[in-house]
Amino acid sequence: GCPFPCSFCALRSPWEPKPIEALDRELKTMHADLGFSEVSFSDPNIGFGVYRDNEGRVERLDRVKRMEQIGQVMRDIGAKWDGNIRSPYLTPEMIDTLARGNCTSIEIGCESGDDYYLRRVIKKGHGVDAIRNAARNIRGSGISVMYSFLAYGPHETEDQRRHTWDLIDEIVETDPLARVSVYKFAPYPGSPLFDDAV
Repeated sequence: GCPFPCSFCALRSPWEPKPIEALDRELKTMHADLGFSEVSFSDPNIGFGVYRDNEGRVERLDRVKRMEQIGQVMRDIGAKWDGNIRSPYLTPEMIDTLARGNCTSIEIGCESGDDYYLRRVIKKGHGVDAIRNAARNIRGSGISVMYSFLAYGPHETEDQRRHTWDLIDEIVETDPLARVSVYKFAPYPGSPLFDDAV
């Protein structure tokens, strides 16, 4: 699930971790049957780490430890993996853990190069500095990052778009393995920006 309130997205649900024992058992069973060499995790925030238990109590996972556990499973079966993670989580310690754990590719939703648009309009929850830090931290790790952006959304000005293009240039200069995608805004029913777009 994804608990973040990004205004362009219609997905909003509590996040909860798949128990590592279940992940270990399922991946090893499938690997024994199929012999795959790569896995793509579909969790929109694989490193999130905050959830409610069965009694409704808030629990917190150690993000780095969780990635160590996933990495151990992937090393055990000799498979590489990719997934999505938020840029503030890409600390040097997290990146070292991902690289050791056979992670070869990560996607981060950058969305915009403009702090106001990120924080006030699309409500991403972090600003441009988190994206810059992620690019600096991941450089040289061997992990390829897809930096995903959104453009031409409601309330976005030409100057704000220009800040996005400038940030993309900065990322590509900082991280030689950077891949960049720019999606044109699509109004998803159920998202707060859908009503604005209409």
